[in-house]
Amino acid sequence: MKWGLWRIGPARMSRSPHRLLPLLLLLLSPLGLLAPEAHAERPDWFELTSPGFRVLSEAPVEVARETLRTLEALRPGVLGALGAQRDPGAVDVILFTDRDTYRDFAGVGSVAKTSWRTARPLILLRMQRTGAPPRIAVLAHELTHALSHATLGRQPRWIAEGMAELLEDMVPTASGGRLIQIPGPTASPRWTPETAEALLTLDALWAWDRRPPARPELPRYYTASWAWTAYLRDLHPGRWQAFLTALGQGERARAAFDRAFAGISAESLWAGVRAWVGQGVASSTQVVQVTPRAASLVELPLSRSESGVIRAWVRLLGFDGRALGERRKLAAAELDAALALTPGLPAAVHLKSLLGERWDSDVTSLAELR
Repeated sequence: MKWGLWRIGPARMSRSPHRLLPLLLLLLSPLGLLAPEAHAERPDWFELTSPGFRVLSEAPVEVARETLRTLEALRPGVLGALGAQRDPGAVDVILFTDRDTYRDFAGVGSVAKTSWRTARPLILLRMQRTGAPPRIAVLAHELTHALSHATLGRQPRWIAEGMAELLEDMVPTASGGRLIQIPGPTASPRWTPETAEALLTLDALWAWDRRPPARPELPRYYTASWAWTAYLRDLHPGRWQAFLTALGQGERARAAFDRAFAGISAESLWAGVRAWVGQGVASSTQVVQVTPRAASLVELPLSRSESGVIRAWVRLLGFDGRALGERRKLAAAELDAALALTPGLPAAVHLKSLLGERWDSDVTSLAELR
């Protein structure tokens, strides 16, 4: 991923494809704006909406429904672990059927990716090779990324990855999603005696955003992020929550951290985290009581031309790492095909009109990838 500080200011709606999904979906809606020919086509993709999510998918509808239900069940636990004071709003999800299709739009080297620079957080996912929905650990990890940014705003990469790694093991318990179980850190596969020996200092993690490590070094950074996040959250819960609250209020991360942990020296924290990881200090499982929301789910089929517009939009976001010129060509091809099927489709016409414009820099640098 390309990280840095993630508080992104409002972009120009007319020139920023990452802000266009709500507009495109409005233009694609059956409220008189969609050309009537589109409804005569066979359904291609479909849209599922629930209180907390909107899923656009080409996957079998039952797989998408199960994915959506799991995300809804995980959501309260993630928000509880983040100490969210308010609901950050809905998250958009695009679910692909297989690895090859996913790689075509998202690039290689991942099983899921999350972007914050869209109007709402956007997650790209794919089904497992067996045809099953994405693993719960993948959903929990990416949902933590999406909601942590929406809830906390500015945060260094080590905190974002640490929380996502920690909450991968979160599972909805029985009782219809009323309880969320967050296993203690000792349940993590990263909990080994070797972790303490290879542990990075907190200063090294703070520098991650400024000096990205070589790819072979990344596992050490993920492991250290998990260890420090789990340790601070487990052994210093009050200070950790004060730190997250300050982040959510827009304070600078390092200053907020130093204030929250004032009175504890860097040497003491270093000794504490090494002892905590190396000796396997016992930690308790957190169970979060949540208020279940109505399991309302609305399904809307999308024609080939409608889904072509969505695919063009994803092309323009740059998940796949292609150069901007190539992304424009691929998006133009998707839009031409959509307009051939449905001449005058408003969303396709509008998005195509932006292809020749000079977009703002957010478009070409969009790279918050897992």
